[in-house]
Amino acid sequence: MNFETICVSPEDELNFSAAVRALQEGEVVGMPTETVYGLGANALDPEAVKKIYEAKGRPSDNPLIVHVASFEMIDPLVSEITPVAKILMEAFMPGPITIIMKKSHLIPDIVSAGLDTVGIRFPVHPVAQKLIDMCGLPIAAPSANLSGSPSPTKAEHVMKDMHGRIPYIVDGGECQVGLESTVVDATGDWPVVLRPGAITIEDMEQVLESAGMRNPKKDLPQDISDIEGETAAILEGAAAGADPLNTPISQAFTVAEDETPRAPGMKYRHYAPSCPVKIIGDKTGDDFDNYYVYYKQEIMEALLAENTPVGLFVGEEIAENLKILFANKNEEIIYYIYGDSEDVEAASHHLFDGLRTLDEIHVKMIIAPAFPEKGLGIAYMNRLFKAASESDAPVAQKSKRKIMFVCSGNTCRSPMAEAICRSIFHSTGPHHMIEDPETEATLEVTSAGTFAEPGVEFTKYTVDLAGYEYEEDLSGRTSQVVTDELISDQDLVLCMTADHSKYLRFKYPDMGDRIFSLQEIIDHFTIPNLSGEVTDPYGFEYLVYMDTAKQLDTIIREILPEILKSWGMD
Repeated sequence: MNFETICVSPEDELNFSAAVRALQEGEVVGMPTETVYGLGANALDPEAVKKIYEAKGRPSDNPLIVHVASFEMIDPLVSEITPVAKILMEAFMPGPITIIMKKSHLIPDIVSAGLDTVGIRFPVHPVAQKLIDMCGLPIAAPSANLSGSPSPTKAEHVMKDMHGRIPYIVDGGECQVGLESTVVDATGDWPVVLRPGAITIEDMEQVLESAGMRNPKKDLPQDISDIEGETAAILEGAAAGADPLNTPISQAFTVAEDETPRAPGMKYRHYAPSCPVKIIGDKTGDDFDNYYVYYKQEIMEALLAENTPVGLFVGEEIAENLKILFANKNEEIIYYIYGDSEDVEAASHHLFDGLRTLDEIHVKMIIAPAFPEKGLGIAYMNRLFKAASESDAPVAQKSKRKIMFVCSGNTCRSPMAEAICRSIFHSTGPHHMIEDPETEATLEVTSAGTFAEPGVEFTKYTVDLAGYEYEEDLSGRTSQVVTDELISDQDLVLCMTADHSKYLRFKYPDMGDRIFSLQEIIDHFTIPNLSGEVTDPYGFEYLVYMDTAKQLDTIIREILPEILKSWGMD
């Protein structure tokens, strides 16, 4: 992946046609929908779909949604359309809904994550329809963000995450909905919501009952039949492994670690910015009149703790009052105003843009309001809960961090990087915690190999270079292979190549947000004019080792200050 990514206007016929051809030729293209932007590829081509996972850094047991531009495109992709699925298709397609059905032999396992079902979506967005129609292919497309980060609702969001990873992004303007589609399993005799969205279970029940269908749960014993709406959907299976009576509705759409999710967003880290997110309110909305007080309390605590700037995802009326109260704190309080304070549609529409915008300003914490868990509020709270519970940065910064460099055999490049990093850290120190200058910051650096044979001595040139040039003693050190225990102990894993990072993210999906290739970490911090390419010197003469050391030295001197800063270290 090394593209000069072009952002294409739908009116630019030449480049729009080039984006269509790219899809037809097996490349990945960023595309708009009414929900969020998608990262599309030919759903019938396993090699093309593989590039989606590579671009996103996405675990391959997370299924993809297949997008179509007509009802006629659906029939060949599925082996069965149940009566429930047929009614939902007629009522809500095209629109922000994904319907899970039994797949046909045309859908590769890489699209369905090995499941016998596939999610079909018919977007209403005219640009998406035009792109799919001109392409003439069903398009597999997850959200067009790096795996785990907030979903993109503008073309510029896609560009930030995907620049250099894909050839084209089609700009269809800001997404109308702003949250991903409702995902509903329609393989049975009643729909089961797997991911909440703008179309609710109540919407679906209404059209199904109008068509003469009846919820089988309503014929169950009285103690269950009294439970209706979204809670019924959870009891029907959306809350796999959870206790639905003790779990907030919006948090119940998840699966166990050892289970393959039936829909995106059910398992892995998702929607989270790099800073902590705090939800205020009682999650019922009954006390919305008190939300101004809650914001005020959180701001006061942040100011007292000097944990600023603090970012507010906030309604207009509350923001105006807070601006008056904290008129002299303009630089310490950043406002993202989503609309009327009690407008859940506006809050949902702007949630991902708000999280991204505030995070890019490098606020220390984001404060966002709870909404009643009903209707669209369930989808909003589902995304917000994930952002709040899975944000990277804890409030309390750790003063000791660990970095591991990884290559294949762990005899030359990765130990050389280990020695160079340790030397640079020591020579530029002592380092301290930014928020607590009296606390010294420490860094432990190690190295390993993806396919290393344990106990092999580091190459002589690696040991000599580390000692002569960096005063780091690697003599007697031997290779070690990456293990579960070793990698889980690291705060950051830096790989020599994208192949190494892809392999480790595939093998350790829960560590995906800590694993980067050198080029990926450079791109992450948007460091200009710096290449992450490093020559493998194994088997070559000393001068080649010196060139490799020089390349690593240049990279590490640029990325290390950014890494330390992100950890709250000077």
